[in-house]
Amino acid sequence: MALHGIKGALTLGGLDLEDVRMIDLPAPPVEQPTAAGMRRLWLGLEWLAEGRVDAVYVKGAAAAETAARLGLTVGLDLDAYPSRLARVNNGTPRPITVHEHMIEQHFDLVVRFLEQALRAADWASTNLPRLQHILAQETLAGIAAVGAAYRNDFHRSLHPDLSADRTEMLRNQANFLWHHGFLDEAVDVDRWIDARPLEAALRRRAAADAGSLEPV
Repeated sequence: MALHGIKGALTLGGLDLEDVRMIDLPAPPVEQPTAAGMRRLWLGLEWLAEGRVDAVYVKGAAAAETAARLGLTVGLDLDAYPSRLARVNNGTPRPITVHEHMIEQHFDLVVRFLEQALRAADWASTNLPRLQHILAQETLAGIAAVGAAYRNDFHRSLHPDLSADRTEMLRNQANFLWHHGFLDEAVDVDRWIDARPLEAALRRRAAADAGSLEPV
């Protein structure tokens, strides 16, 4: 995640990974999720504050909270750029995945899950304050940090979809992971995607809105 984030920032400046010297940081200890544990996910911020590195990549509310506490400055905000390709990473896009067996043998369960995801996105689109409270609990961070990390009407774009731009972002991420050795082989994203469950969930939702329930 950090490697792709750094690459994205460098690309916006006309540079590449070969133009900087990467420094590996020690892995954080494995522990139960606590506020302190979430902050330790971004140990690079401590190194940056100590002057041991020149820049680090971080994401999320816990990182924003830690950066503010240490008095650090955001050098480049990937979320500020119009193209979402600038911030392709582990969480952008965030794919919903199940094993092929689940789709073939329990198709209705997958469809019902997606229906609930669509309903949750509907709710989130008009309930930002309550959504921020949930995110604060999820990220173990304060409301101010959640507001700093999640912006730009993000709550209005949480519906699962297979739009061309999200598919392209996923393809970009898969190619990056393969190119840098995180995947053993290349992934044909277009073949990997199975649109049937989402299409069925959308049909069922439309039928329910119209006053009937369409069988899967």
